[in-house]
Amino acid sequence: MSFGRRGDETSIAWLTGVAAGDPAAIASACGPADRNIEASGLDARSHALVRLAAGVAAGDRGRPATAHEQHVTYALDHGVTSDEIVGIFVALLPTVGAERVALAAPAVLAALSLAAADLPPSRLPGQA
Repeated sequence: MSFGRRGDETSIAWLTGVAAGDPAAIASACGPADRNIEASGLDARSHALVRLAAGVAAGDRGRPATAHEQHVTYALDHGVTSDEIVGIFVALLPTVGAERVALAAPAVLAALSLAAADLPPSRLPGQA
């Protein structure tokens, strides 16, 4: 079941339930990323971008730096380039501020560095 399709009555009903704090509505879309993609109505690549951006925007909230590493790995595995990951940081600056972006940058940079050995040149920053 997808909740993310524009104009779909199921999507509006789901969002109405979430707005009302209905635990069943929330639970229906919770869970690991691989089980949440279909419910979101997003393709896997877009889903990976959103999850990475949300992780940066939310801050670490007591989570280990490996949470960012997992989001980066997931994004790279779904076709997101390192330039696009940097683009997430740029796009978030006006909304979440430099402090939040700077706090996440070291963990994301470390994750990109770990992944760099496995990336083809076309997915490395500044390479076509």
